[in-house]
Formats: sequence, structure tokens, C-alpha cells
Amino acid sequence: MNLSQIELSWIKHSIFGLMKIISENCSGVIGILVLSTFLSISFLPPILAQPTVGSDSSNLQMERAKDIVLELVYDDQNQPQYYSSEIFTQVCETGECKPVRIRLNWDLLGNYLNYAMPKGSILTKMDHIPFNATDYQKFASILNDRYSVLEDFNLSQLKGPKEKATVQEIDGITGATPKSIENAIVPGAVYTCYTIWHLAHVSIKDTILEKSQLLRNEEILYHFIDHENSDYQRWAIDNIFQFFRHSQQLVDQVLHLFQSDKVFLKKHILQQIPDSLLAQRSIQNLLWPQYPGLSYSLQLILLRRYSDIPVDQEVKDLLESYRSQSNQEQLSLFQLIRTSH
Repeated sequence: MNLSQIELSWIKHSIFGLMKIISENCSGVIGILVLSTFLSISFLPPILAQPTVGSDSSNLQMERAKDIVLELVYDDQNQPQYYSSEIFTQVCETGECKPVRIRLNWDLLGNYLNYAMPKGSILTKMDHIPFNATDYQKFASILNDRYSVLEDFNLSQLKGPKEKATVQEIDGITGATPKSIENAIVPGAVYTCYTIWHLAHVSIKDTILEKSQLLRNEEILYHFIDHENSDYQRWAIDNIFQFFRHSQQLVDQVLHLFQSDKVFLKKHILQQIPDSLLAQRSIQNLLWPQYPGLSYSLQLILLRRYSDIPVDQEVKDLLESYRSQSNQEQLSLFQLIRTSH
């Protein structure tokens, strides 16, 4: 077993400390028994999941998730950028491949970004065969696929060594096409691909989301609402409407997005904006003049949201001008708005 200098130093200091306690408090025979028990459990690396043959791989993922220590990385302006973790884990059941030490990075919402190999670390296949350049390229592509067939792949259904599983064997338990399976594994490293993919995409996402909720403040929301990442923008929209709806500046930032050409963001805004905001005259005066330029689906969402929310007479008069270009469904919704309250 190869231990890092940090792990060896930790073990050394722990043994010396324990020996001092034993010498001061225990008789000879009892002291030897205590020290032997300690040594028997101390020489395992601290972040090493130890799978056993026939064990449930989903349970192993849960155990690994508990071991992950997340680091939050900041930029020069002290803005949080991403989460990172160096993970040391077993990746096969029989010891026929070396444990993996790998660094995984996620964005602030728990979406996998990339991986890096710490200095001196490599990935191996069965029989300790190192990955070649093509294997590493394919491995990176596998981790980048957030919708991989590996998500619903149950390793415990495979018979025999997992790393040696063939495309045909995997096909028999997943129902996926052979081509999609072939794209999701490095031959001879099935368990490695499965384990690291789940660590990257499944095991840690909820934990990261919980941690990022603790970062929530106006400064972060301003940063997210103007971000090029639409996932960040949706997260900011949800949090502004839920926790900061009384901040006119933040609400104005969201409504400014509604004037962009990002259809999915517009839809998200219309679906999430609270009724209390829709009832405000200023917001009605901003939304309704944009009605003719909206897609049909967005027009229906806007009409339905206002079907039981009072609108000003000015808005009702404006809606009358839209009737001539409306179908029966839209006309029915116009009528509900006109007669509401």
C-alpha cells in the first residue's frame, strides 16, 4: 500500500501519542492489546472506500459521498468560483486495479466541470495497466456527459469482475444501445468509469446546492443574475422571488432579463414570479406592452398568470387592441382578465 507523506505523518504522531497514554494509564498486557487494535485500523488511507465482492454499489456511492471534503475556490475579487475536492477511492471490487486519487471540480450549483490528476497519480485498467492518451481523452468525454447511461446502470447485476464486463453484458442489464454503452466506458475500466462518473454527477450535487444556499446574499445574486451561465441565472431568479422580492433593485434586474432574447429565461420568470409582484402596476406596465412580441407559448403563460390577478384599466384597454390577432383560447383568457375583480 502506498501512503502519502501526510498520511504517514498522521499515523506516526498518532502512534507516539497513544504510546504515551498507554504507558501512563495501562498495564503491559492491556497496553499491547490496545496498541495492536489501533494499528490494525490505522493503516487505511482516511478517504478510501473499501468495497467488497457482491456489495451494493449504490451504498458505496453514499459512503464515498460522506468522505468528500469540498473546497470553495474564490477569485481575486473574493467571489466564489467553484468547488473542488481531491478524492482517494477504491474503484474495483477485487483489488485488480489501483485505487484512484483524482481531483474533481464542480460549479456552484453542483454541476461537474472537469477533473485533474494530482502529481504522480494515474488511472489504470485491469491488471494495473495504465491509461494511455486515448483512454484519458475518452474518460474526459465520459465525465462530461451528464446524461450518461451510467446514471441508471446497476453494477451489482453484473456477474464476475466488473472491470472486465463487455458491452454485451452491460447491454443485457441496461437496455441501452451497444453504441451508447461503448461511449460510456473505457474497456477494462468499467468500474472506474462508473465510480468516478457517479461521484462527479450524483453523489455530491445536493450537498453542493445546500452549501451554496448558505452563500446567498444580494452580492451573490447580482453576480449570478448577470452570469453567462443560465443555470446560475435561474437559481438567482428563484432565490430573488423567494427571499428578496422586496428588493426593488434585484427584482428590476430580473425584469431586465425578461427583455432579453432568452426564451427559456422568460418562461422561467413568468412561471416563478409571485402573484404579489404581478399585481403591481409598474410590473404590469412592463410586461403587457411586450405581449405582441412574445412567442405563442409565452403569451398563454402570461394570460393564464393574470386570469385571476386584478389589472389596471389601462392594461384592459391595451388587451382589447390584441384581440383581433388572437385565437379562441386567447380570447377566453382575455375575457377572464377583463372580468376579474
